[in-house]
Amino acid sequence: MAKAVAEKKYPFPSYMNILNLVLVAIGVITFGVGVLSHPERVWPAYLTAFFYFTTLAIGGLFFVSILNVTKAGWGVTMRRFVEAFSSFLPVAFLLGLVLIAGGGHLYEWLNPEAVAKDAILQAKTAYLNKGFFCFSLNSLFWALARFWDEDCRKLSQTRSNRR
Repeated sequence: MAKAVAEKKYPFPSYMNILNLVLVAIGVITFGVGVLSHPERVWPAYLTAFFYFTTLAIGGLFFVSILNVTKAGWGVTMRRFVEAFSSFLPVAFLLGLVLIAGGGHLYEWLNPEAVAKDAILQAKTAYLNKGFFCFSLNSLFWALARFWDEDCRKLSQTRSNRR
């Protein structure tokens, strides 16, 4: 009989954890300095990066969903990689909260002075306001995280056990 192949473990060196934390700290400090000195330049860059990485995470979730719905066998080799994309969604939620803090620099309708001067924005205040923005952002991430947590992980484990 064939021997069971031992699973190789590739430990992550502890110095890499320290290096990652240092790089994250440098990034957070740089972001904070940028927000304080040039918020009109930092917040649009933050928004672009936020949407880029969040779209990758949602795309990974969509791809895994398509593989599960169609019961595609060819995607088994890519499944873990694409699931790793969607594991960014909880981080994206936290980064979305930071986005709410900088919304006044990004969206004209979050500035009360601009809304007071514009009749069109005044007519749209029912859905163009901070409360609705927070609600829609949170409900989107809640729905995505719920789907990712319940369905994708269960399907992934059952498929891994079958093969």
